[in-house]
Amino acid sequence: MPRPARSSFPAGSSPSPNKFMPETAAAVKTVALTGATGFIGARILQKLLERGTPVRALTRCPQPQATGIDWISGDLNDAGALKELVKGADAVIHCAGLVKARSAEEFDRVNHQGSRSLCQAVRAVAGSGEKSVHPHFILISSLAARLPEISAYAASKHASEKAVRESLEDRPWTVLRPPGVYGPGDVEILKLLRVMRRGVALAPGSQDSRFSLLHVGDLAEAVCAALWQPRVFSKMIELDDGKSGGYSMDEVRLLAESIFGRRIRTITVPEGLLHFAGAANEIAARLVGGAPMLTRGKARELVHADWVSTGEKLATLINWKPQFDLEAGLGDTVAWCREKKLL
Repeated sequence: MPRPARSSFPAGSSPSPNKFMPETAAAVKTVALTGATGFIGARILQKLLERGTPVRALTRCPQPQATGIDWISGDLNDAGALKELVKGADAVIHCAGLVKARSAEEFDRVNHQGSRSLCQAVRAVAGSGEKSVHPHFILISSLAARLPEISAYAASKHASEKAVRESLEDRPWTVLRPPGVYGPGDVEILKLLRVMRRGVALAPGSQDSRFSLLHVGDLAEAVCAALWQPRVFSKMIELDDGKSGGYSMDEVRLLAESIFGRRIRTITVPEGLLHFAGAANEIAARLVGGAPMLTRGKARELVHADWVSTGEKLATLINWKPQFDLEAGLGDTVAWCREKKLL
């Protein structure tokens, strides 16, 4: 399968860290954040506030005021709101995006064009001169972006990465590609856990597929740890929880058996059935509205045999190490679900 494209600057074009950065990473005073009300963004927001970092966060809906957060009303299509969001920020974390949409155009408008608009806002409000501090821009992308041909979602995330590289080629930027992210608050893994608690594990396409995973808490810590670290400038980094070679569905099933204290049977869902269900969902969405999670593109993602993170590891570049392996991460997630009476 294709390996992830390298995204380092051409020789001589990489920005000098000393030109843009604060005296130390600890000097970061304000972080602009998109997607702060979503599953991943909310955890990043929590980690930033725990560190005492003031946050300016974009929101489409009114939010309760809280210490340390300045909510900016608007969305990725609102140029004025984006400029207000990033003005004076020492770092920008772009986490907002769609994981399901009614069309390829909608994916592109939010994930790709939204990223481009945010980058343009950064350039518009940034100061000039040798002593100016331009924000470190961190894009939370997706491992799917390495195969843009596989789905409209993957194509939009790939285009989003390209927009960041092109728009901020002379500024500090980092692209992080997480794999499957799970943890407390994740609606999708809750569905899987409910099925496994009943004794069934669904393996899409093939039981031989392998995939990397990452607990949402570790992702949030990684993002915060990467702020203003010159060693991650101009890099595209695929993340994981440290498990070399990723996981198989059988490994997930065995851990779930230990957690739930019961035997779980693996059922392979045929590729054809997934594609049929995806096509049916797309037709239904056109007739009655809504944005289905399972589409033909998502089916292709699900049956792809290798979603294992590769390349340079973040833990070799900065002071970050994942704290959750899959056993601890699933245990943490199940405990949260039980506490909330969701299981």
